[in-house]
Amino acid sequence: MLLGLRQCGSASGMFADARIDCFYTTMRKRCASLVRRVRGSPNTLLKMIATRLDCCYLRHCCDRHLTVPMPERKL
Repeated sequence: MLLGLRQCGSASGMFADARIDCFYTTMRKRCASLVRRVRGSPNTLLKMIATRLDCCYLRHCCDRHLTVPMPERKL
């Protein structure tokens, strides 16, 4: 018995029963945390990056967290 979980059943069911976040939930939480910290930072360079909608990495993070995608970039 590993981590106190039963041997039979699906892995996702065991993780759900143990209330452990899946990989995608963990990534959404990390992305949301990063965006929140960048937007709330007193650093002027980070504020400049946070206000730009065409920043690739912030777009990536926001697309993982939000249900409504950000506006498309114009190249």
